[in-house]
Formats: sequence, structure tokens, C-alpha cells
Amino acid sequence: VALRSEMPLAPLARVETDFTPPPMIDTSGMSYKDKLKTWRNGGSGFLQWCNDNVCLAIYEEGSDIPRWIPMSNMPKEKNPLTDRSYQDCWDLQKPILMEALQMKNGRFKYRVIVLCWMRGDGKSLIACLIQLWKFFCFPKQAIMLGANSKDQVKFVHYDIMREIIQNSPKLLATVGERNIQEKEIRLQNSKGVTISIIRSISSFSGIVSNITGYTFSEIFDMKNPKFFVQLDGSTRNMPNALGIIDSTVSAKTHILYKLYQSWLENKHKSMTFFSYRCSKEASYKDFFNPQMTQAQLDDYRLKFPPAEFDRYFRNVWESGIGKVFSENMVEATRILSVHPSGAPQPNTVNIQRHLELMRKTQEDMGDASNEERARIRLGMQRVVAPVSRICRLDEATLFNSIATSEAL
Repeated sequence: VALRSEMPLAPLARVETDFTPPPMIDTSGMSYKDKLKTWRNGGSGFLQWCNDNVCLAIYEEGSDIPRWIPMSNMPKEKNPLTDRSYQDCWDLQKPILMEALQMKNGRFKYRVIVLCWMRGDGKSLIACLIQLWKFFCFPKQAIMLGANSKDQVKFVHYDIMREIIQNSPKLLATVGERNIQEKEIRLQNSKGVTISIIRSISSFSGIVSNITGYTFSEIFDMKNPKFFVQLDGSTRNMPNALGIIDSTVSAKTHILYKLYQSWLENKHKSMTFFSYRCSKEASYKDFFNPQMTQAQLDDYRLKFPPAEFDRYFRNVWESGIGKVFSENMVEATRILSVHPSGAPQPNTVNIQRHLELMRKTQEDMGDASNEERARIRLGMQRVVAPVSRICRLDEATLFNSIATSEAL
């Protein structure tokens, strides 16, 4: 379901067999009151609402012009370069959404949902769909679209939401064209009284109290956490308030990484749901989007600075600080070999893989006893031959060493 590691995703064909989506029902004969009851039912209600009401701009196979298509009729034609369709993409996102939007006794299990995915895999669209679902299906909604700058929020989440409403006939009929303003979307009752709003705000526009939801786009770029703290704090004590964060990775000192660590350590108790996905090898197989081909990824690899490519398309935490060299790269310069023979290795690729395996094994040991942990750790460290066996720079000796300038 939601991945909690930095290892590459399993092949898509295997992921598809792990989850059976809830069946969609025919709601056309229901009263609107009964429809609302069905749509408010957590993850399955969200999927049903999308199926019944939402149209998305889709590039059908062989066409370079998008067409607005109901989500109940997502194209099943596969892209020959990726062997997946838009329907496959949506089906692969469903298990994550079912877990993230769990409800018990009419209340959401989580108050914050973080989608930390590679660029181009639909995280911003999902964030917008969830808040639109709340806007149309839950009473008295005050939803703020937050970001680091005024332009960023206006041209990302707000534009996505506005276009979805304008091109989904049922949603547009409910809202009305005149209630879609430049910076605000309003939902009014039969008397013309505004009962719910969606508004774009930034760190420069102040905070609205008692909000029922928010989105925050690309939080990794946030320098001062004050705005996010105020935004998230404005949902306090509000029943079914829900914040959605979509972003690529950040530095490990950033609040985004702290949320990730908290999820790993307290996932059974946390009020934050964290979906983390990455592509260690920058492979098209790791992406949901059927249009993300290997040729496109390789082209971005050539055009983008290495650190930027790693952040956006590999989405690995060591790239979050924007440095060219990862932690494993730096550590590998101190190691001569990880081969059982101890023979020096001509490059550091295998060394980096061994270091990653050691870290992953350390994370996966879970409830293992201290003795078992020590045995496994010793076994993996035994093959590591440090450079210091033949060369040391920290002290002067007569054997296999280079004297420091201070010692000379």
C-alpha cells in the first residue's frame, strides 16, 4: 500500500494484484441525500464521488490534445512505451487513498496526509481532488490553498480545482459559474448564502482561523516553518479537518522529513499519514503516469543539474539538501572494498549499494533481539575494507600512512 522505504517500487504487475478496489455502485437513482451519505464514506466514498462527478483532462493514446473524460471512463489503452494506461494509473493510486482516507464513526483517522512522490505522478491532482470532495460533500467547509509564494499557489492548486469544476458538468451545476472567482470558489445554498469556500492564500496574506482543510504545495522549499505551523494550527478542534501536503523530498532537517520519521516510528498512533515513493534508478517502471517514458526521464537527466534531477525524479532523501554528492557517495570514498576477498574495487557503485543495503537492513530489523542485531551487523561489516588499512591522513606513522602537514 503506501510505501515506507527508499527502495525501488515493486514491478507494477505485482502491485496490481495486492489490492481489490471497492466496487462502484449506480447512484443515478438515489436521492441527493442518499448520494451524500454514500460519498462521505471515507476512501470508498471518495472513489465513488470521483466516479460519479469528476472529469479529468486526458491525453488519449495517439493524441496530443487533451480531452475531458469522466473518471468513470478512464482510458484503458496502454502506452506502448510504458505498458500502462490512465486506468492503471488510477487503480494504482486507489490503495494509497483507501488507507489515507480511513474513517471510523464518521471521523477521519488522519488529520494530515502527505504525498511525497516523484514529479509528474499526480500528487497535486490527488491533493486537489480530496479537498474538492470535502468541499462538495461535507458541510461548512473553509479550505485554504497554501504555498510558499502567492504565484505558486495560484497557478498550481487553485487552477487545477477551477479547471476541474469548469469541465465537470455536475460540479459546475452545483457551484455555478458566477461563484468561481479569481481567488475564491464559493458554494451557496438555495437562499444565496455562502456555506463553503475554497481560497488561495500565501505566507504573505495572513491566516484564517477555524479552517476545515488546507493544501500545501512543494513544502520542501519552505524556509520559515511559521506559515505552515499557523496554517496547520488553524485546523485545531475542527471535526474532520484535513490537511494535504504534496511535495518532493526535503533536507533531513526540514519539517517534511520529521513528519516522515514520525510516520515510520509511530505509524499505528500517528495522526499524519505519509505516502513516500521513490525511484532509485530513475526508471519509468516506478512511475504511475503512463506518459512517463524512459526516454523522457533520460532527457531530463541530461538537462537537469544532478541534484535537481535526483530531487524531482528519483525523490531520494539524500538529494533533499540539493547537494551533488549523496551520503553514500561520500561514505564510499572512505572504503576500499566490500568484496569478500578485500580486493580494491575500481568504482564505488557496489560500495554504495552495500551501504544502502546495510542501512535498509538496519531499518528492517524491527523487533530483533540485541544479539541478533549485533550478529547481522557484524556479518555485513566484516566485508567492508576501509581505506585506512593502507592510508591514513589523521596521524603520522612509519607504515602505510601519509603524514599530516602538522606532523611534518
